[in-house]
Amino acid sequence: MRPRSRASVLTEQELEIMKIVWRLPGPATVRDVYEELLKARKIAYTTVMTMMGILDQKGYLTREQGDRAYVYRPAQPR
Repeated sequence: MRPRSRASVLTEQELEIMKIVWRLPGPATVRDVYEELLKARKIAYTTVMTMMGILDQKGYLTREQGDRAYVYRPAQPR
């Protein structure tokens, strides 16, 4: 796990993604999060992918290569 600095506060959009990842029963793909976000508002798939990459860099998510896509898990408790 990467160390998290105090300056890496979650933005509103990052927090929205984290809430979805925490709520899902298992690991999440970008597609899983994207489809959940689409229920509330229009958003680009690439935006979700970028934001999840940033959350991985900040240490809030961990990323592993799955069969066809990366799978993400929360690295921080809710």
